Amino acid sequence: MTKRVLITGAASGIGLEMARTFQAAGYRVHVCDASSESVSSLKARESGISASVADVGNPDDMQSVFQNIDQQLGAGATCSTLGPPLTYAP
Repeated sequence: MTKRVLITGAASGIGLEMARTFQAAGYRVHVCDASSESVSSLKARESGISASVADVGNPDDMQSVFQNIDQQLGAGATCSTLGPPLTYAP
């Protein structure tokens, strides 16, 4: 079974290190971050980690992220490094 994880606020700093750690442990990793610059930089550096721009404080952004990763990666774990608690019901 493929392990999957979404990490918020993860285009840099501790979130990025968490993403790298999960990837090294065999997880398929998707990160989101509010900074489009940081996401673009991550995509250029980290070929095995997918990423999208999203503000965890914006429910519409997060609904979109959850729907996209549910289709791409399937269900998995979520690590929120910042922002409010995340919920998603398909």
